[in-house]
Amino acid sequence: MSNDLHSQNRSSRFTLNLPERMRKELEEKAGMDFISLNSAIIMRLAKSLREERANGQ
Repeated sequence: MSNDLHSQNRSSRFTLNLPERMRKELEEKAGMDFISLNSAIIMRLAKSLREERANGQ
């Protein structure tokens, strides 16, 4: 799978309910990287999926 995970052309809307503390922590990390909360979540999910594929899961 390529980096198409970040492509707006292939994205769809999805409602995600996060615990408030987790949302704030993710927002802080996103702010430190000068990216949106959405981008921060996508990047973390993509990394997790890549690691699972690499481990044969």
